[in-house]
Amino acid sequence: MRTLNIAYLLTAACLLLATVNIHAQGSTSLTTLRIDPASAMGGTASEVFNEVKYIPLETTRESLFGDVNELNVTDQYFIIYDRDTDCILLFFKNGKFHCKLQGSVINTNLAHSVINKERKQIVLHKWKKNTLYYLYYDFNGKKLKEEAAGSKNIFFHSFPGNKVVYHNYSVDERWPDSLNYELIYTIKNKVTATFFPYNMKKAPLPSREASAPDHEPFYESGNNSTIFFCRPYDYSIYRLTPDTVQKAFSCVFPLVNTLPDDFTTNASYIGKRFMHLETYPQQISDIAYTYQIGNNLFFRLGRKAFDRNQSFIYNLQSNNLLSLGRITPDSLSCFLPIMDEGVEFMVKNFLACDGNYLYTSYSSLTMFQAHLNTAGRNAQFSDELKKYFATGNKKQNPVIVQLKPKENL
Repeated sequence: MRTLNIAYLLTAACLLLATVNIHAQGSTSLTTLRIDPASAMGGTASEVFNEVKYIPLETTRESLFGDVNELNVTDQYFIIYDRDTDCILLFFKNGKFHCKLQGSVINTNLAHSVINKERKQIVLHKWKKNTLYYLYYDFNGKKLKEEAAGSKNIFFHSFPGNKVVYHNYSVDERWPDSLNYELIYTIKNKVTATFFPYNMKKAPLPSREASAPDHEPFYESGNNSTIFFCRPYDYSIYRLTPDTVQKAFSCVFPLVNTLPDDFTTNASYIGKRFMHLETYPQQISDIAYTYQIGNNLFFRLGRKAFDRNQSFIYNLQSNNLLSLGRITPDSLSCFLPIMDEGVEFMVKNFLACDGNYLYTSYSSLTMFQAHLNTAGRNAQFSDELKKYFATGNKKQNPVIVQLKPKENL
C-alpha cells in the first residue's frame, strides 16, 4: 500500500488539533456482545427470513462473466466486479444486462472500485509513474474524467456533502520514521480529522501481517451517512459518520477463540503472526462483512479453522446468536441454497446490504445441481426461476440471492 507524502502528513498533523473537538473518537453508544461461536443456533430459511428471491443475471456474449467478487447495490443497478475477467458489469435489478467496463480496455485493474451513489459514479484507481489517479465513470460506462489523486488512498468512502474518509495503513522498515494515520477525513481534499496514529517505520504490526478482510474495510448498510469499519486483529466494530468515529460494538469471545492481548502491540510477534494463527486455528483474526438491518447484526469471524460456522446473526434485542451455516433451505427458498452449501458462501459471505435486504450470489453450476435435489419437494418456483431452469444451463451467469431477515430472531 502506498504511503502518504510528507506535505500531506504535516497538514494532517496541524489540522488534528483544530478539529479534535468536532470529530471525536469515542464509545458513547458502545454495546458489548458476548459471542460463543460454538453455541450459535440454527434454523430453517422461513424461520430466519421473510423473503428469499433468486435473480438470474442475463447471459449474453457481452455480459458473460465468471463470479461475483464484489457487489454494490444501488436503487437501479447491481454493480459487479469479476476478478477472472477483470470487468465491472452493471445489471438492472431484474437481472437484465446494462453495460460493462473492461479492465484490459481501460488499462487498469478494476478491483476495489468505489461507488458514489449520490453522484451516480464509479471511481476506479490507476497507478502511473508512482502517482495514483482516479478515473470517474457514470452508470452508463461513459468516462467522465481522470485526475491525479495526489496522496490519497485506494480505500475510501464518500459521505454526502464532499466529505470523504480514507483508509491508509502502510508500515514497512523501508518507509520514513514518520507519523501517519489509519483514518483520514477530508472535505474538498483538505484534511479535517485523523484517527488511529501509527509510525510508518516502527509500528509493531507491519502491513504484510495486517491481514485485512478480503472485503474492503468499510461496510455500508443502505445509509450512506453511517458505515461500519473493521480492523485486523481488533474485536471492535467501529461506526463512522461524516463527523465521528466511535466504537459501536465490542465483541468478547471464549478464551479458546481469543488472540493474546498484545498481539498487535508486541514486536516479538513480527514475522510470527501467521504461524501463530496456524498453530491456534480457533483464534479469531478479524471481524468482517458487518451489516445491520434493524436489530440484526450480521458479521463473519475470520479463523484458520475453516468450517461452516463462520458467519453469524446477532439479534441486539433478544441477544440470540444464529450461525448462518446452520440455516437450511425449505419451501421459502424453494429448497435451493441460501448459505448452507459450504465453501461458496463461506468465501463470499453477504456481499452487500441496502438496509432492507442482504445480497449474496451462487454460480449456475451450484444452482443447477441444487435444482436436481428439489425433485419431489413441490418447490414453488417464480416465473423467472422456471424460465432460468427450463432454458438455461450450468455455464450461465451467476444468480443474485436477495434475502430479507425477520426482525425478531
